[in-house]
Amino acid sequence: MSMSANLYASEQIEQEALEGLILQCGGETKYSPYEVGRVSRHDQHIWIFMSNEELDSLEEDKEKGKIISSLLGSPPCTLIPIDISRTLGSQQICIDFALAFMQRWKAVLSDPEDNILSQEQVAALHERGKGFYPD
Repeated sequence: MSMSANLYASEQIEQEALEGLILQCGGETKYSPYEVGRVSRHDQHIWIFMSNEELDSLEEDKEKGKIISSLLGSPPCTLIPIDISRTLGSQQICIDFALAFMQRWKAVLSDPEDNILSQEQVAALHERGKGFYPD
């Protein structure tokens, strides 16, 4: 069983560019027909998808859509769902990948509890190095 997070970006991102970032982060692409790629460290994993069709779900959750659009400065154009293994350390891989993504594209991260995090908040989690939740 896994948990999930979502990256919302303000611009349209091509799959090739996302694959390049996954490779840069030490991951692999074309792992399966369902995902764009995955990043693994030993038995810790995240699986990365591209699902712009699911952006329509923000129409149903207008409050979440407003928060994301406000932080981005415009409505999101790309949605990157991330499945996170429950193995200890996998959340940190997600945070590290999200920060690398946010350094390349203007984005926000919706964590497994649906909190919307800015790049600064993700950078703080990256520095702490212990996943999303305090000990």
